[in-house]
Amino acid sequence: MVDIKPSQTLYINNLNEKIKKHDLKKGLYYLFCPYGRMLDIIAMKTIKMRGQAFVIFADTASATTALKMLQGFVFFQKPLRIQYSRKESTQVTRDKGAGQTSEMLRKKEEERERRRKKKLAQKVQMAVAAPAPPPTEQGTDNARPNNVLFVQNLPDEATDAMLTMLFNQFSGFVEARKATGGVAFIEYENEAQATAAQTAYHGFKLTPSHALQVSYAKK
Repeated sequence: MVDIKPSQTLYINNLNEKIKKHDLKKGLYYLFCPYGRMLDIIAMKTIKMRGQAFVIFADTASATTALKMLQGFVFFQKPLRIQYSRKESTQVTRDKGAGQTSEMLRKKEEERERRRKKKLAQKVQMAVAAPAPPPTEQGTDNARPNNVLFVQNLPDEATDAMLTMLFNQFSGFVEARKATGGVAFIEYENEAQATAAQTAYHGFKLTPSHALQVSYAKK
């Protein structure tokens, strides 16, 4: 078997085919962006390309780090299978030849993301301006440690899928259930796994105005 030459383009398969294309690309962006500057994410819903995507970095070193760190990562309930792309994508070829093509696309994507964040911030500000609800007794700092976490201060736009993507980075994740009122329950297989996630995400800013309050659910 011929080894695939390392490149700045990663080929990913075993993706959850039930996830909408927009949510899939957004999820892949947030998952891979910590490892280096990204040029593009290519994901198509055609029968031939279903469950597959290409993630293109600006350099091979970043792609290599992402491959090593995210191989087998559970993403939307399925472990990622990642390898270097056998062929360079059209996007990479244009980037090498024209120089500015990918940079223009990146700036366009950043501008679209800025507009989305601005709209979200406006909604959040309206929510923050409303009187704060009294603390609930379902989850408190005084609750005894157990395998279920109680998360508060979620923005309205938060979804089960987004919470799953965030909390399944810790082993033993079972499910995320969002409830009304900006709260959610996150279940793990055991108390130790829940504690690791609670320690990591308490105070984590999901948006500039929404720092997560993560405690143990009261049983």
